[in-house]
Amino acid sequence: EGNLLLFCFGDAGAALNKDTGAKVWCNGQGTSYMTPYVYTSGPDRIAAMGRNMTGDGAGVRVSDGTIMWSFTSPADGAFSSTDLIVYNNKVLYSSGYYNGPTCVAFALGSGTLAQAWNTGVLGSRCTPNVLYNNYVYGTDGCSYTLVCMNPDTGEQIWRQAGTGNSVYD
Repeated sequence: EGNLLLFCFGDAGAALNKDTGAKVWCNGQGTSYMTPYVYTSGPDRIAAMGRNMTGDGAGVRVSDGTIMWSFTSPADGAFSSTDLIVYNNKVLYSSGYYNGPTCVAFALGSGTLAQAWNTGVLGSRCTPNVLYNNYVYGTDGCSYTLVCMNPDTGEQIWRQAGTGNSVYD
């Protein structure tokens, strides 16, 4: 992102200068397996980032690391490494461990975000979901199926059953 490398480590991300590796900003300690998802909000570039291994999330202003919004994982502390997706003023979160599939849309705003919808249609474990042509495609880590979902409503469009750990076995 410009001259910065963004990472989901620290409590809500970190940025390093891409030419020197020098720390530009870092929000505390911690780690996440998620990849930052950068989008434009008004005059700012915001990175949607994982905050910890349980999938809490934050929106961080890229230029200075200010936390603009956050949410607590609705999956009762279940591990999540699936990247966040920002679409139509929502941030989508997914987890497919312990408590069954969970996919939640939070309404974008400032401060603590409120849930827009919550569904068990999609619950990816480690594989990132893909936003393509106004649909989200991903795996349900609990039933090992490939799912197409409407990101505006959480409605399942279709589901392709597989066997074992892959829909292609």
